[in-house]
Amino acid sequence: MKKKLMMVAVLLGVLSLGACVDDNETQSVTDVRNAKAEQLQARADMNNAEAEAQKIQADAEAALITAKADAQKAAAAKVNAEAETIKKRTELVELQKEAAGLENDAAKIENQRKQVELETALANLEVTKKQAEKDLAEVAARMELMAQNNQIELLKLQKRLANAQKALVDYNKQLAAAATQAEKDKLEAEQRKLKRLSNKYFAAVQTLIEAQNTLADNKATLVELESGLISDQAAKEKAIAENNNTIAMYQMRIAKYKEYTNYKTDEEILTLTNKEEELSKQQDLLFDGYLDLALALNNAEVDFKARNEAQQAVYEDAFYRWIGYREITVKNKEGEDVTYSVYNDYPLNQLSSYMPSVSWSGTYGKKYIFESGEHKATTWAYGDSLVWKFNKPTEDVRRVELAVNELVSQNDEWKKNSAEELKKYQADYNGKATAYYLLHNESWGSWIERVESTIITRNAVDSTAYLKNAYEKEADAVKKATYKSQYENALAVELKIKEEMGNRESNIDYYTNIISALNAFYDLYAKYDTYEAALQAKITARNDEDVKAYAGKVTAWKAERTAYWAYSDVQTELDAIGAILNGNGLTGAEALASTISDCEGEIARLQKENEDFSFVQTAEGAIKQQNLRIDAQAIVVKAKEIAVADAKADLDALMPAEE
Repeated sequence: MKKKLMMVAVLLGVLSLGACVDDNETQSVTDVRNAKAEQLQARADMNNAEAEAQKIQADAEAALITAKADAQKAAAAKVNAEAETIKKRTELVELQKEAAGLENDAAKIENQRKQVELETALANLEVTKKQAEKDLAEVAARMELMAQNNQIELLKLQKRLANAQKALVDYNKQLAAAATQAEKDKLEAEQRKLKRLSNKYFAAVQTLIEAQNTLADNKATLVELESGLISDQAAKEKAIAENNNTIAMYQMRIAKYKEYTNYKTDEEILTLTNKEEELSKQQDLLFDGYLDLALALNNAEVDFKARNEAQQAVYEDAFYRWIGYREITVKNKEGEDVTYSVYNDYPLNQLSSYMPSVSWSGTYGKKYIFESGEHKATTWAYGDSLVWKFNKPTEDVRRVELAVNELVSQNDEWKKNSAEELKKYQADYNGKATAYYLLHNESWGSWIERVESTIITRNAVDSTAYLKNAYEKEADAVKKATYKSQYENALAVELKIKEEMGNRESNIDYYTNIISALNAFYDLYAKYDTYEAALQAKITARNDEDVKAYAGKVTAWKAERTAYWAYSDVQTELDAIGAILNGNGLTGAEALASTISDCEGEIARLQKENEDFSFVQTAEGAIKQQNLRIDAQAIVVKAKEIAVADAKADLDALMPAEE
């Protein structure tokens, strides 16, 4: 009995042990199956990340087309307003000249009416121009924000892509379940190949995104050029700087590729395989670090408050307005700013021949240069420098003084004449009247003729009130009709006199303001050196504040570049090793030679592009070159798309089938 019990116990023990083994084997199979499912999911995640990156680029393209249409509309409105302003200012100058010699009251009235119409039209055109400038600034800000947001989203997707790649080549569960060393060696070989191909695909997507970003940036620059948001010089400098950065990167890659051109023997290939494994681990860490710093760069804040205040001080500077824009601003009697053009507004335009000229001016991208280790200096622009250079006055200041004094005397005389006329109209309106008026109605409008008299007993206001009272109290229908007609005529005369008073007051204000502008012209000319030095100090302060505003951005850029170069170095080596170990039908040497040749071709293309840009001197020339640059970059993008498709096909061919 005891023996039987022992046999049962042994049997139960064996069954129990067998059950444990079966359970372990089942769990291992499950782990392997789950691991393969996770691989397939990781591959799908890579596909999704790539597809979303392309969608972001497509959406950005559509948004840029909308921004371009808005920018062109605003730019056209600005150009039209400026052209129409020049035309109407010329007409106004002619009327002002004509007014000085008119003696007939009717002609004076008509001249004044036309001047008022032109001044109203000019004021409306100025509003239109300012709105167009505001619209252009809004489009520029919108484009900048779009680019920044797109870059942030793309960086996030690149991080997703990198994480999916890590999950794809994670063989830990399968290796743990391997029963023999042979199975483990087979899995490790499969893992190495999958890493190589997934890295090839990952790198191809990265370079495609870079190429598409460059294309999008080129198109945005074209919009800015066509809309006048940036100058031809700024576009030229930007293009050459970007090309030089790319050339330096290609040169670094060629140097790295050439270090691997002599790997041939099996032993050397094994060394490469081991190095590939080591570099692949480094790449994961370096790319994560780079993406974090790239996001930090995009998120780095720029505080423009102090810069904008300093810039506004430049724009409001009287010397800056005078020599830069040929404008003089004075305060009217209400304390408001009134601006006159030295070239278009009479009589200030009589001094235009004395105006000093601007030798060159504009805003130029502030270049920052950074280099690290074997990497050549990379140039980037953050912010800009405001630059104005002026030619000194050539005319003796005493000649200018004589010319200004003559014009001041002339306008002062006209001001006195207007003041005398105003006194007469005021007396006839509601003071001691000295004249009566005849009302004339013509097809072009009504006007009054003033007739001196010594027998007038009522001014216009009293006369209107008297006739109104008589009309309202008269009972006789015939007399009432007569009083009504007389009252209507008297009211028309009263209103016309009031209008003439307003015209004379406007004339007095104009002559007062223009005399102030003439004196301001002389003051600016006579104290040229003092005013110029003060302006340059304001410009320097503005440029210094711009540097401070971008300090954090520049620091973040240097950190991002350092991280990018570190990652790029490793990625370039992995590309070289991948070409040798997986030449797609070519030998390692042939694959590397082809890659080097492609890089050299791009260098030659970019150098030629720089040479063509160096001859650009006009906006039209810059637009032409920018269009050619876009066409060339579009070809680059197409080639990168093909490379992504090929890398994706190679990777998919290696992927395990779904079970």
